[in-house]
Amino acid sequence: MFTGIINHCGKIESIKHDKQSTQLEIACQFSDVVIGESIAVNGICLTVVDFQEGHFTCELSSETLRVTTANHFYQNQMVNLERALQMK
Repeated sequence: MFTGIINHCGKIESIKHDKQSTQLEIACQFSDVVIGESIAVNGICLTVVDFQEGHFTCELSSETLRVTTANHFYQNQMVNLERALQMK
């Protein structure tokens, strides 16, 4: 679940396409991202598949590209980032 409150911005560092999916690598200020975590990128909920300090990678399926605005993302684009709420 997301609050709808954007609390960070990131920058798309790279976009890699293959037959099955598209990978986005996004520079961020986060230091504690967990693989499998959901992060909304410009309002599109994506799952983190890799994290290194300062950037994370998400895979987008062809369906995600078809039904969202993600197919308009471009390299060096600034994007809004929102992490999912934490259960306590």
